[in-house]
Amino acid sequence: MKNIGILLFFSIFLSSCKTLEPLYLSEPLRVTYKEKLQYWQPIEISRLPRNAERIRSRLYESGGILFFSYKIDSNGVAREINIEKTMPENIITSEELIESMLIYPKFKPSRENHVKQPVKVYERMVFSSKNKSLVIPPDEMSDETVLIEFSSW
Repeated sequence: MKNIGILLFFSIFLSSCKTLEPLYLSEPLRVTYKEKLQYWQPIEISRLPRNAERIRSRLYESGGILFFSYKIDSNGVAREINIEKTMPENIITSEELIESMLIYPKFKPSRENHVKQPVKVYERMVFSSKNKSLVIPPDEMSDETVLIEFSSW
């Protein structure tokens, strides 16, 4: 009888654990870094894993420019992370970008986003090897201008 109770408990427990499948209540809107904050607010990460710190450190040491996109679904989960281009080429893989946690994995809807509008975000990040800093270029700046302005960093 005790074994049946334990089995029943674990069955109920495991059935209550669910993974969130991608959910898009409507077609994702294409937004920029700044615009995404009108729809979704990042949920802060209390502590970076060591591997994330290692990848970030390597980016700061080497420097470079990263262009990437991702979707935030209606559950507030970052998905479909894609590197559009990097300069120099191949400074980071998609897997490393995910591991680095430069993109928050979870978001909560902004006060204005009652319908949990999914978005497709396009971002650029510039890593300076000279002063070990990260710059997010203004959304208004074209990709070509970003490459010209920051290539000597």
